[in-house]
Amino acid sequence: MMPGVELSDIARAVDAPLRGKNALVTSVGIDSRHCKPGQLFVALQGQQVDGHDYLEDAKRAGACGAMVERAQTCALAQIEVSNCERSLASVASFNRDLYTGKVLGITGSAGKTACKNILASILSQRYVVHATRGNLNNELGLPLTVLELEPRHDLAVLEMGAAKPGDIAYLAKIARPEIGLVTNVSEAHLGGFGSVETTAKTKGELFDSLPENGIAVMNRDDRFFDAWYQRFCQRRSADGVWSFSLCDAQADFFTDSIQLLPNGSRFTIKSTRLASSWRLDVLLPLLGEHNIINAVACVALCKSMGLDDTLIEQGLAAVTPESHRLQYCESCTHLHLYDDSYNANPASMLAALETVANLQALQRNDAAPAERVAVFGDMAELGDGAAQLHQEVGAAAAALGYTQLLAVGDFAESYVAGFEANGGKRGEVADSIEALANILGGAEYAAATVLLKGSRAAGMDKLAELLCRPVSGGPASC
Repeated sequence: MMPGVELSDIARAVDAPLRGKNALVTSVGIDSRHCKPGQLFVALQGQQVDGHDYLEDAKRAGACGAMVERAQTCALAQIEVSNCERSLASVASFNRDLYTGKVLGITGSAGKTACKNILASILSQRYVVHATRGNLNNELGLPLTVLELEPRHDLAVLEMGAAKPGDIAYLAKIARPEIGLVTNVSEAHLGGFGSVETTAKTKGELFDSLPENGIAVMNRDDRFFDAWYQRFCQRRSADGVWSFSLCDAQADFFTDSIQLLPNGSRFTIKSTRLASSWRLDVLLPLLGEHNIINAVACVALCKSMGLDDTLIEQGLAAVTPESHRLQYCESCTHLHLYDDSYNANPASMLAALETVANLQALQRNDAAPAERVAVFGDMAELGDGAAQLHQEVGAAAAALGYTQLLAVGDFAESYVAGFEANGGKRGEVADSIEALANILGGAEYAAATVLLKGSRAAGMDKLAELLCRPVSGGPASC
């Protein structure tokens, strides 16, 4: 929170009365269990719990006040509003008004968190950076992230998620980024968007939100690049577009000489925008070709800010993968396990399948059996075409040489149907995560290469924990 803000300032920002003693506000939170002295507690009403029931807990923890929709008898200063969620956004917007550093916004169907982490690693070589924690990228998470901005932060790197039309416009109105990056658009959250075209329009709202001198970092490989570019240039100079690509030499930044490694990749980035002799040799400790293009996007953004090449190289080399995001599990001694269980959509499924197939090819001993197993949970929020999209992923696993597909969830049979229709021989549906763990614990899977992936709701991270659990019963780790 920016310094010097009082309850009375927040009451004015949300146009609501303050009842009780005015006080200095040091932070804003929504969980009474993590309340700190000087915090404004926002009493959100959720599906399971109502924050209004926890004002006494917040008071005991040192809260200076509460934002409520119904006045409570608790002896704690209260700001009474009609909607706590919308008022939380207004308070975040107020804090953003006070912040003078630069704000960078990131969205896309896949790669948001990877790009956020890469950018934070690079930019922190020179600046004090505040980046989105975990997945706090929605209508609650982004305001809370903006409310953490302090004068010591030179830059903010904000991840923005969307599940329906208008979400990015809403979040961008709060964050007001000066630089925007859209990683890509694919079949994700179609249950909320209805079509990929609507998804692209929603993601493009980030570019629409930029100021007149804003910088739009665009993926030239994406099928919606031309639409975004033309829309941006209707109101701003084309010089504000910095494009990137995996290998299209017409982009401002693109790659050359890609070498996939067991623990990452090595490649060169070239540019048509900078001097013809410019090149950046990169050693990236993240798995997969999809992370290479994420890195190119981040380099394009950093060069738009004039960052030194040496700092970029250092930041790229220092990136670390997040848990459950295409992570090789060293503690799983029975299998060669790649845990990508954090989330899933069709495009990220295909990227993970290709990456693990390539990694096995790099590491394989030709004298050893080449068991390559895909273990999938459902992809969520895909709308009416969900069954077909699950079948297509199953078919892709067969085409990439996976020798077996194990699946759990409502669309498990769709995965298996697609796998077998495309020549896969061993497709199997399990009735639970525990059943999958028992199957994969069998001797026939010793030294098999296994990819684990599904949407967050599928709970495939629990399977990773079961498979990585030491025999001694100690804590699991990947």
